[in-house]
Amino acid sequence: MDVAFKPIPEPRIVFEGGGIIVVAKPAGMHCAPTGSPEGDAAGDPSTLCAWLFGLRPTAAAIRGRGKGEGGLLHRLDAPTSGLVAFASDEDAFAAVIAAAGAGKFVKRYRALGVPVGSGLLGSKPESIAPAGVDASTWSRCLRGSDLRRISDMLSGTAVESRFRPYGPGAARVACSSPDSTPSGGGKAWTRDAYRSDIAEARPYKDGVLAEIELSRGFRHQVRAHMAWLGLPLEGDRTYGDGEPGELRLRAYRLSFPAPRGGGTIVVDLDDNDIGA
Repeated sequence: MDVAFKPIPEPRIVFEGGGIIVVAKPAGMHCAPTGSPEGDAAGDPSTLCAWLFGLRPTAAAIRGRGKGEGGLLHRLDAPTSGLVAFASDEDAFAAVIAAAGAGKFVKRYRALGVPVGSGLLGSKPESIAPAGVDASTWSRCLRGSDLRRISDMLSGTAVESRFRPYGPGAARVACSSPDSTPSGGGKAWTRDAYRSDIAEARPYKDGVLAEIELSRGFRHQVRAHMAWLGLPLEGDRTYGDGEPGELRLRAYRLSFPAPRGGGTIVVDLDDNDIGA
């Protein structure tokens, strides 16, 4: 078994209390309705929202941020596995959304990047090195698959960018340096920049296992930032080599102010028995 990405065979509530419910989501499951006519007509019964709302109807009654989302506080991409938080009442929903807006809702991911060094099409520039790392040294280590040096350079650094939708159907995103003013056609770049902090990294199998924290998140942020570095995630068919397999991206820890009673709620998936 891949212990870094222990399979989540089915959704499961791993924390409940103080107006908050945290669920472990398996890979391949959408968090919320997709917006397609077929999905809306069917009520998206296969989504994480539908699964939880069947168990906790009060979470469905919350005036959420989108149709059918109820108390859903944030999303994960369908291929990404891990922790997703819901509010079970309106007051808790408002409190956590405010905390997230202040950068106090922190998500920690485990991501397995495989060195290829090709960068990310549509990005400006197309490839980068981590903040504070010499670009030529970074590129040389990627070409040589020097996992130890890549890990050492990656640990304790960060990637920051603006984003824009990119590619057929805007199915993915591209990145730009936050201090640049990209020109040319295509969809507009975000006004704000988004940062991925890489707390630590180490060699793992044929790649680099990175621990990444976000206090503000954008669609596909970790996947795009790792590909921009030349380290697309194993199993990523959108940003990587397209080989079959589960995406090696796990949201395994959430930390945010408790909406009631003070203190901080910390939920760590590694503390829960989630395997088959």
